[in-house]
Amino acid sequence: GEEEEAELMRQALLMSTETEAVLSGLPVRELRARLQARGIPTVGLVEKAELVAALLRGTEQPDEPAGGEREGVAPVPKCDGDAGDAQVLLTFSQRARLLSAAAAGRPTLDGTGKVVVPRSWLRALALVLGGELPRTLLLRLSHRESAVCVGVDEFVEDASIAAAGGGGSFDGGALAAALVPRWVLTSLGVAAGEEALVSVVALPRATWVRLQPHTDAFAASLGRDADPRQLLTQLINRFVAVSVGDTIQLAIDGQRHALDVTALRGTPGERCGLPGTMLDVGAALRSLDAKPWACGVCTLINPPGRASCSACSTRRPEDAAAGGGGGGGVPVRSACLVDVDLEVDLAPSAEAEGVAE
Repeated sequence: GEEEEAELMRQALLMSTETEAVLSGLPVRELRARLQARGIPTVGLVEKAELVAALLRGTEQPDEPAGGEREGVAPVPKCDGDAGDAQVLLTFSQRARLLSAAAAGRPTLDGTGKVVVPRSWLRALALVLGGELPRTLLLRLSHRESAVCVGVDEFVEDASIAAAGGGGSFDGGALAAALVPRWVLTSLGVAAGEEALVSVVALPRATWVRLQPHTDAFAASLGRDADPRQLLTQLINRFVAVSVGDTIQLAIDGQRHALDVTALRGTPGERCGLPGTMLDVGAALRSLDAKPWACGVCTLINPPGRASCSACSTRRPEDAAAGGGGGGGVPVRSACLVDVDLEVDLAPSAEAEGVAE
């Protein structure tokens, strides 16, 4: 319509005057508004310099998208096989159709990091992995240069997913479709019904994560609970894995809040997602030298696997000396949240940062 054409014209005029110096002088809120108006994702963009760089990239003429994929999408690489710390165990040769779990009658999946897949995947995965599945099955869903890591909530009859819109088949006859949370579709930059590559991966165990809410409403909702930290832990535990750049959805009292995963620390030598017959060499070597450690504050003797004191939460001395965020471990792009001693750091909301600007 006329309003849409006027907005396109306004954005075109703005783009013609945008330089790094001009954009750097604008508030964060205005930068985000311009990105959203042009359909450029802001997932994982926290610093002003990152927003400026995304706008400058958006002014470049993109190559013709292949395979009918969307124009104007600048995906953020996440859960990558190399930089993302994901050890790829197998990748299906065909792409799987991603269907909205909410549209298929499973809206509660939107608040988790899990997907529902056909039962026929069990046989296909077991054949490739030598008859044994990992205790925690981790999947990487990738589209173009973007990827997310998720767990499996349930294996269901193929017919139920086919009825929701499932289509083709993998080699061996397994139905190539899955029900996914809406945040997964958003992070990949795809619409429901589009396809993605599916890999089985093993990830470092997370020790620390930093989350940035999009608005101040999340902190306000969290603060009204009698035990905010316990509530936050329960919400995070619904996610099996996360990657830097993910925008996850956490629900409090029926209201959904979007939060960006802006930083992660983990232990690449200790991975979840490996079948029992596959030796985690790094973890095995670490266990040979692992010893209990004494807290420097309260003197409690803690088991080797803990990154912080059980009594006072003081970080293990060698991890504190290493610095860089907390929780021990090293910076990683993707990590598993199952059976971990996780520290969660909440950054000021993007809304608050915009006001500060």
